[in-house]
Amino acid sequence: MISFSVAFDPNRGIGIRGSLPWHLKDELKIFKQNTLYKNILMGQTTFDTLPRKLTDRYITVVSIDPDYTAEDAEVTHDLIAFLKEHENDETEYIVCGGASIYRQAYPYAKKAYISFVKQAYEVDAYFDVYDENDWIVSKEVDYPDFVYRELKRKGADMTRKDGNIYVPFEDRKGNESIVYFTRDISPAGIKKAYEKVNANICGKVAIKLHTGEKNGPNIIPAKWVKEVMESCESLKDATIIETNTYYEGDRYTTEQHRETLEVNGWTFCPVDITDEEGTVDLPVESGNWFDHMTVGSHMVNYDSLFTLTHFKGHVQGGFGGSNKNIGIGCADGRIGKAMIHSSEKGQWATREEELMEKISESTKATIDFFGKHVTYVNVMRNMSVSCDCEGLAAAPVVTPNVGILASTDICAIDSACVDLVHAMTEEQHHDLWERMQSRHGFRQLSYMKELGMGNDRYILIDLDNDEVRISAKEAVKDVKPFKRVEF
Repeated sequence: MISFSVAFDPNRGIGIRGSLPWHLKDELKIFKQNTLYKNILMGQTTFDTLPRKLTDRYITVVSIDPDYTAEDAEVTHDLIAFLKEHENDETEYIVCGGASIYRQAYPYAKKAYISFVKQAYEVDAYFDVYDENDWIVSKEVDYPDFVYRELKRKGADMTRKDGNIYVPFEDRKGNESIVYFTRDISPAGIKKAYEKVNANICGKVAIKLHTGEKNGPNIIPAKWVKEVMESCESLKDATIIETNTYYEGDRYTTEQHRETLEVNGWTFCPVDITDEEGTVDLPVESGNWFDHMTVGSHMVNYDSLFTLTHFKGHVQGGFGGSNKNIGIGCADGRIGKAMIHSSEKGQWATREEELMEKISESTKATIDFFGKHVTYVNVMRNMSVSCDCEGLAAAPVVTPNVGILASTDICAIDSACVDLVHAMTEEQHHDLWERMQSRHGFRQLSYMKELGMGNDRYILIDLDNDEVRISAKEAVKDVKPFKRVEF
């Protein structure tokens, strides 16, 4: 997909003598956020006159000079051929100037990131092809010196590139699933929610949860899980399952992982590191990326799966709900996780819509294996923008605690959690919402629905008030500013 990033003044001016006419720190921050770890396309003059090297981007330079080479960048000598080749790609290519490149790329662009600078400047280069009638605004933020907008082209097929666009509940179509909700964030609350959705949990039960890095401050406390397991008949003989990590850290090898489990208190029941002795491939039905996913070989020894998830942000996925817990957490640490995260561009190069879709396809392989014998509980507590994989380095929590949700529909429960975050005030949800949107995390939800994994519409049942149906707004109306409570 072709998009472009540009800032222009009221006269559509973009430059003066090869440089920007302005220096707007917030605008530069937005440019960095939008282009970091992405593919960007720019003309030779623009590239050669950059004030500093653009690191952590995949740059292609357009040059008519057949002998031109660029350090740390690819070169194309035929812009139109490049645009035609990539206009329908899953991967996004962001055009970053100059004026001639913008002019030629404009007809191919399906998405735009534009900063409308409020003051007029002296300029000699223009973005003169822009027509506001071509575009639909999907996001707008007013800054002191400019208005930032994200836009999508009218009539463009954005179904696979909509991960930063939130679809309100009332605009969704299809069937509704049941999602239970309680404000009781405690072992009793988990038990109450779980017992509403555990009818098909039987036989040898696996509990998939994130056991955390050493002394991770935000994970579901081990003592809570112990209490839940001891008080629920179907969980008394259950086993917690995990896999080793793809990154090198406290859970990279089985030996390191077991040491971390002991540090974090997961010693009260069996913990099965399912890829300890190898892997097995599970089929992915109707996948666009995979025909199978590689998981820990021990996972197929279980009859039922209870997915107990700490809902929070995620550095790449935007948010980590049940989908991330299973999709990444059940993929084995060397093959499966590499299939999700890596490409020819690097170990962690897969991002945005592609990453969300690969996570979801991985999840589908696991939940299809368990069939009706899988259920989900999401705990909306200590919701840092960081995943529990970041341990003590996680960003401080600023989002209020909300409650606990339960469902037998993975798409419905993750959709409900996202909706509850959205229903908070701007001040309450700003950091977490920005993380979800900027990482294009909403694609997890739309893609799960496309794969037939569940519904994005649901009936939210209030377990604290006679099981009446409530809205997301009603569920969060009394949330309080976050205050850490130690257990």
